[in-house]
Amino acid sequence: MKEIHKFHEMSSWDTLKKPPNTLDGNATSKMHFKELPKIKLNYNNIPEKNFSKIIQERYTTKEISPLENVSIEELGTFLKWSVGTRFNDKSKRVYPSAGGSYPNHIFIFIRNNLNIDDGLYWYDEKDHSIVKISSNYIYEGALLQDGIDANLCFVIASDLNKSQEKYGLRGYRFCLLEAGHISQNMLHVASVMGWKSAPIGGFRDEVINDRLPNEFKVLLLIPVGK
Repeated sequence: MKEIHKFHEMSSWDTLKKPPNTLDGNATSKMHFKELPKIKLNYNNIPEKNFSKIIQERYTTKEISPLENVSIEELGTFLKWSVGTRFNDKSKRVYPSAGGSYPNHIFIFIRNNLNIDDGLYWYDEKDHSIVKISSNYIYEGALLQDGIDANLCFVIASDLNKSQEKYGLRGYRFCLLEAGHISQNMLHVASVMGWKSAPIGGFRDEVINDRLPNEFKVLLLIPVGK
């Protein structure tokens, strides 16, 4: 059996039985930065567009240049419609998650923007705000390709322990599936807002992971720009 098949089999379990190595209840991420000062975000409605047109117009670009003077409102609009909470239920977000566990979180590298200080931020969807957790805004060392010079780079990172404690090794699959749901939302919203974007799955993991809180592991990068 090929290694990739073995890896897939390790995360299998009989859905009629409780998965192995599973604990009761949900794990809680040790989000030490939740107590740091927050920047509250505003948002607007995104431009109304025919859904079939949105799907057809989405594309992955090979080159991205920095956006100029992204406002708090623009950033808030992008985050609210792609990964924010639902208007009728603040406990749910605008993308699906296995068992409503939401192990994935959004971090943002921001640089060279007059409206927001350079640094690495965490998005708190519950009160629609961002929290600066580091002044280190350099992510380009993780990239394996040329042409990406975005001053906004979104990171989808997962608390793998949280998902495993509920679903065993199957939880790893759920984290990846959720990252796919999130990224599709982000790419469509970016397109509607007139931003270029690219989902990047091939990168140097350790460069990003070294900048994140210990319990998180990066799954996907999504730089946006023009």
